[in-house]
Amino acid sequence: AQIAYLLGKALYQQDKIDEAFTYLEDSVLDYRKLGQSERMRNPLTLLARAHLRKERWAAALTIAGELRSESRKLRDPALRTNAELIAAEALWGMRRTTEAREACRAAMDSLLKTSEEWQTPSLAGSSSRSGHLMMLGYLAFDDFVRITEPGRDEELREVFEFLQHLKARSLLDRLQIGESFVRPQIPLSLEEEERQAKLRMVRSYKRFRDTGDEEKRLELAESEANYQRIRATILEVDARYRRVHDRRAARLSEIRSQLVAPGTVVLDYLVPRADETVYLFVLDESGLELVELASSRKISEQVGFYLNLIDQPPTGQPDEQAIIAAAEALFSTLMGPIADRVRSGRRLIISPDAILHRLPFSALALPDDAAASRNGPDHVRGPYLAELYTIITVPSLSILCDLELSLAARKDRNPDYDLAIWPGPEAGDQPAGADDENPKQRRGMERFGPLRFAEAESEVLSREIQRTKIFPRSVGEARGKQAFIQADLLGTAHVIHVIAHGVFQDRRPWASGLYLSLTGEDEVDRLSAADVYYLDFSADLITLAACETARGTVLHGEGMQSFAQALFSSG
Repeated sequence: AQIAYLLGKALYQQDKIDEAFTYLEDSVLDYRKLGQSERMRNPLTLLARAHLRKERWAAALTIAGELRSESRKLRDPALRTNAELIAAEALWGMRRTTEAREACRAAMDSLLKTSEEWQTPSLAGSSSRSGHLMMLGYLAFDDFVRITEPGRDEELREVFEFLQHLKARSLLDRLQIGESFVRPQIPLSLEEEERQAKLRMVRSYKRFRDTGDEEKRLELAESEANYQRIRATILEVDARYRRVHDRRAARLSEIRSQLVAPGTVVLDYLVPRADETVYLFVLDESGLELVELASSRKISEQVGFYLNLIDQPPTGQPDEQAIIAAAEALFSTLMGPIADRVRSGRRLIISPDAILHRLPFSALALPDDAAASRNGPDHVRGPYLAELYTIITVPSLSILCDLELSLAARKDRNPDYDLAIWPGPEAGDQPAGADDENPKQRRGMERFGPLRFAEAESEVLSREIQRTKIFPRSVGEARGKQAFIQADLLGTAHVIHVIAHGVFQDRRPWASGLYLSLTGEDEVDRLSAADVYYLDFSADLITLAACETARGTVLHGEGMQSFAQALFSSG
């Protein structure tokens, strides 16, 4: 059964649909004989998609009904989402438009429920939970746009808010106790209790899935209730963890009132993984519009080409004409269809997606209509976006709304200083009692070396800004991270300026951070992105004079995971 499924899947991916049918049908039949309905859902889902590709609408709709039934039996909302998406496409192909729209809405509702429930038994043990939900989210979005063809304000609002949910919630799918990079501040006994309860819930689900027995269903319900009880206790004990976890998606009315001022144009992109259409929402005072752009493959190629021109010039010197042409071509691709609205604005708020997180939008160029030749030696470029607009790039509009609310709440406070400076590790910075024979301290110094001009930088800033406080590098016995926290730097000034070494970790972006001292002990020296979620910054602005703090890993649907992203997310 498994071999037949894998062969059918390979043929399907090679667009050999007719050949794929035989293997997929054999796999489904074999799993039926074995009574393994849980394993049958993958070949059954792919078989339905094959029917859709061949426009066999009735067959696909029949399978969608079977998948719905399985989802109820297995208590799997993700499978229910898949079933509704297949039903929506089949009904749309049969010209049953009203029913297709309802199936689309059911798919979105099921997906929202899946990601809003803190843990779902069928996904609790899945390491690919976040990616799986995002894939379904993109499918639901694409189907809804295609089937409803949003023209009415209500439908446009509905699909726009669904996108905000995808961007705001997807990061939180990784915030799972026991696996999270944002660890809750809870007693070890409670953490162990949570781990055991989760394990019992997953095992109960598997027993119920395999047998369908009523007794096992009751056992699963009991284990779920116990797990949710422990979860509630953890969120009650740790208010900071609750605030991070419970971030909700902003609604259109909130985005309008908080972000859209005269001259502001909001651009929100959605880039699917497959070679499918990229969508752009445009919001300004005139209203909300949904625009279809080029395919994700074309846009990814254009962005990659442009970044290569900047990063690795083939001749050793940047090819200015090629860079200008690529910058103009990207503007035409990403903003060309709404160029008039962009030109009329003064401030651009951009929420990228996927590879667009790597694109410096400020360096895109407006095509110069007066240029006689675009590629000749006398090519005259149009202005860069940075020359015309204030540009704000954010992980999601929901995060920006949170930031605006945080700033509004702090507007009346009167801190002691305008600027607080953490001067960073410098020559001679070593822990009390350390000497040249300390291998860890020596290793820390060798890894980074001193920041020779940190003191000069601090002095220049303190002369330029009158109410400035340069904090000491140690507080009592505390150094590095603990000294930074205990110095009360975070709530002392309007602006915090941190001078430090910065390190980005590609595979574990939440472990990226600032090295505030050079003792050679990571736990002492490093303030990580994960730590940031537990710090209460009340400053209006934080500047980082440190390497690699804007570098990040792009996680699909979750944006650029970096140290800077952690600061945004924590307010």
